[in-house]
This record gives sequence, structure tokens and C-alpha cells, in this order.
Amino acid sequence: MKVFAVNQKTIFKIKANNQWVIKSTIFLFFAVLFTGCGQSANKQEDSLIVNSVVFTRTGLFVKLNEPVLIKEVNIIKDSEEIVSTSLNAMGQALVDLNWERNTKYVLEIVMEKKQVKMPVYAPDKPSPMKIAEIDLEDLEKEEMKYRYYASRGADVRFSPDGKYIGVGSKGGYVYLINTESKAIEWKHKIPEGRVSKIAFTNDGKLIAGEESRDGNIYCFDINTSKLLWQYKTADDFKEGKTEITRMQGRFKYYPLKIWGLCVDRNNNPYVMVRHDFERQVNNRKILVSTSMVCKFDSKLGKPVWKFPMKCSAWGLTLSKDGRYVIPSVGWAKEAMLYVLNSSSGKPLWEYAFTCHDTSMESFRGTTGFEAKISPDNRHVVVNQVYPDNTLVFDNQESIKRGQAQLLWKKKFLKVLDVGGVPIGVSSVNLELTNSNLIFATWSTRAVGTAVNNIQLPARHPDADTLFVYDYNGKLKWKWKLGEGIWNNDCILSKNNKYMIIPIGLVPETSFANPQDMGIYVFSPYIKGGATDKLNWFYHTQGFAYKAAISPDGKYIVVLEGPFDIDPDRMKENIVGKHRLVILS
Repeated sequence: MKVFAVNQKTIFKIKANNQWVIKSTIFLFFAVLFTGCGQSANKQEDSLIVNSVVFTRTGLFVKLNEPVLIKEVNIIKDSEEIVSTSLNAMGQALVDLNWERNTKYVLEIVMEKKQVKMPVYAPDKPSPMKIAEIDLEDLEKEEMKYRYYASRGADVRFSPDGKYIGVGSKGGYVYLINTESKAIEWKHKIPEGRVSKIAFTNDGKLIAGEESRDGNIYCFDINTSKLLWQYKTADDFKEGKTEITRMQGRFKYYPLKIWGLCVDRNNNPYVMVRHDFERQVNNRKILVSTSMVCKFDSKLGKPVWKFPMKCSAWGLTLSKDGRYVIPSVGWAKEAMLYVLNSSSGKPLWEYAFTCHDTSMESFRGTTGFEAKISPDNRHVVVNQVYPDNTLVFDNQESIKRGQAQLLWKKKFLKVLDVGGVPIGVSSVNLELTNSNLIFATWSTRAVGTAVNNIQLPARHPDADTLFVYDYNGKLKWKWKLGEGIWNNDCILSKNNKYMIIPIGLVPETSFANPQDMGIYVFSPYIKGGATDKLNWFYHTQGFAYKAAISPDGKYIVVLEGPFDIDPDRMKENIVGKHRLVILS
């Protein structure tokens, strides 16, 4: 429009003098007009607008309104250039910047034939920025309906160098995704079941464990996608692979599941596998579980040692230096905490847990625990799920004496009597730093009963909450994560600077809010209370199964799945998609 107006004035000025000049000018005008249509690159840069500038946790995200090549981004503070980054990015760029809050910067974007310079102002807190969404395979409807099922068969991890993202899916696929290009490098379909756990080695391998009839472990070359070896854990259990009828056929319940998978610095995988089978007792079927911890040689694909346990598996922890392996135990009337020597698989010390049927604080007469070890190997901490005790052990003294040295045992989560109904909560997602003991809680439950659908008279004040204690048992801070939520993980970044918590939903709870599904990001070491430590919350439409943070802390990924949020099982209200969301 601007060109037309200028030339129109020119035409009218010449008209009085020379008709031939008028015709020539008109011809020239249209020639310029149509020639300009072919110069799309110049036109893009002429109409360039900086669409958004977002201060993220680790830098600055810039997005233009056109896919123009960005060659360089410079950031200036107080007339001094503090960042100069050479790029080859189309239309958007994420630049590393250790910014100060409430500070003015000057942003300079250099393109091929143009540059933009503008002031930008750092906020008080960072904001989430969605970098990409990567669609995964479609899921069957049965896989979207129940929170217990929604939490099973899914995992996501970054490679040690941060170049790749590995995804294990509920639909039975292993994906390798390029972090920079956001493209799927390759994917592999397992014959049956779900991919429950994945892990990377330092020498270019991706290990995956499944939930299936065979309980296979797979090892892939990440560069070629070649399957290097496969191990069938079903052969390690004497009992047959019986069909499981538990959960009344609401979804597929496989007898073998890789419940824990860790890799040490020498690229040796450690696996915890659980075997569920049914046994006839007094003319009725009961579910029985046994478990096994194995150390593998990643080159040969064979076990180095095996450690069997007569109970169900809950998880597996490997110390930061790879010296100690600690299995977490699930539902059992008698359970044992073992701290294993990673070289031999032999227990260095152990501690017995028991739970009695008559205990008012028991859950179906079972006990279970999640166990973690601090990065400096000083403390082993256990959150006993039922009856909800926290125990802190001196690991070094326990090893020296060959028996457990308990420092203290406390019941942080009290059972409350409301109208004659005892209500309580259980702790999950235990994580440790050298100074903090971190865990979250599940939703309110009725204590001491096997009836799942009992009418709860009230919500427990400690339900759906994140807690951070010190090693003396003193509360440092807490945060209410939502109402009626399901939180499966608490993940710390490599330097413990960030903590991320993916959030799902308990649809059977009528007051559960779908807006609470997503991911929380905290900075645990920032001074102040919980509000100061919260970076941001990002809402996902569907169930946030799993999450991971890149080794440099720049990227956070969330594995999201479609989910039926209607508490009525006869109705259906599916929200979300099966996808990987990449955030900064």
C-alpha cells in the first residue's frame, strides 16, 4: 500500500506534462510491484516483528513472527555486551543468560539483511516456554480410563550429554528424539506390553525394560537403532506366566514388570523386576508377588549377579557413585530394607519392617517403603508407605557395624479421626539432597479398611502436598500441589538447582480439578518461602505421566497422555493427547 500511494502521487504530478511519461511510469510501477512479489526474503525482513521475548529459567527465548534466519543474538547491559551468540536458527532462538530480576537489557537480533535492537525488562520470576510438541502413537481407550493404569508403563529420560530424549510408551514403543532438532530419530515396537523403564549409558546405548508376559530387557545402539541384545527375565522365576485376573479385566495386567532401572558410571545396568502370579488357596485365587534385582553386563547382555526377594517390588535406587544398590519394597506383611554392594550383590546391612492386620494404621495388613540414599552416602532414608513412618539411617555406621543404625523414626503424616472414620495420607516420590529430605503425598484415604469406595468425611490437610524437611526432622517448607491429584515422580536436576514434579489426576475423586494436571518447577535453594521457590506451573491438558530435566537444566520434558477425567466410569470425557512436550 505504501508503494502504491507514493507512485500514485508521482503519476498525478506528471500527468499535466507528458502523456508518454505517464504510460512509462505506470508500466514501471507495475513492473516494480510484481517484481517485489518474488523477493519474499526481503519482504519478510521488512515486515519483521518480534513476536515474544520470554525470560526462562536459564536464559532468554526470542520468537519472530516470520521464519527468518537468525544469525546472531546479542544482549547488552549498561552499555556492555554480556552475551554474543552465533546461531543458525529459523524464527526462534533460546539464548543462555544468567539474568537478574527486575533488570533492563538491550536485545539485538542479527539477521541476514537486517537487525533489530530493542530494550527488554527481566521479570521477578521466569516463565515456562513451550519449545515443541511431539506426537506419539495413538493409545487404546482402556489406557485412558483409570488413574492406577495411567501411572503404569511410561518413562522419559535425557541422555547423559543431553543430545537425546528417550521415551518408553504405554503403547509399546521405544523412541529416540533429537533434543536440538525435536525430530524422532528412530522408534522400536516391542512385541507385547508396555515400556515401563528406560535409561541411557555413557557409551551410546539405550536400555529399555517392559511390562509384559516375558519381562524383556532391551539394549539399543542409539546411533544405529540396532538391537544389541535382549534378555528375558521370565526365565529367572520358577512360577509359570499365569494370566492375572486382578483388577476385574479393566485393563491388561501383565505378570512381569521392570519396576526399576539404573545405570552406573561404568555403563552397567541394574534392574528390578517383579513377578505377579495367582495361586489357589482354599478354593480362591490370591495374588502373589516375588522380585529380583540384577546387575547386567551391558556389552554381553548377561546378569553379573542376581538378588531374589520374596515380596513385590516398588523401585530401585543406585547411589551417585555407583557403590550401593537399594531396592524399595511394595506390598508385603514382612519386608526387608537391603543396602547391597553393587559389585557383589551382597547385603551390607538390612532392616526388617512388619505390619500387623490388627493395626488401625495398616492398609490391608501390608507394609511397603520407598528407600533413597543421599548423594554423599551418609544417610539412607525410608518412607514407609503403610503405616506412614519416615526412618533415617546412618549408612556409614551401618556398614561399619554390619547392622542398621537408626538415627530417628518419625510419623510426619498423622491419622485423623473424623466422624468415627480414620483418614490418612501416604508419602511418595522420596528424593534426597545432602541437606534436604523431599517427598509428596497422595490423596486422602480411609485408614484400616480394604474398602476402596468408603465415603470420606473430609479431606486430610496433608493430602496432595509437597514437603521438605532437614535431616533433623524439621520442616523447612511445603506446597499444596492440588486436590485429588496423582503425582508419580519428584525429579532433581543434576546440580540440584531445580526440582520438577509431574501431576496427574484421581478421577474417582469428585473434587479433583483437571486444571491441576501439569508440571511444577521449583528452585529449592532460593531464599524465602515456598512461593519464592516456585518457578512456575505448566498446565497439560492430559495426564502428566513422567518428566525429566536435561543435564544442563535448560530443557524440561513432560510425557503427557490422554485421560478420562469423568469420575463416572459409565461416562467418558477424554482430555489431552499422547505426546512429548518440550519446555524451557
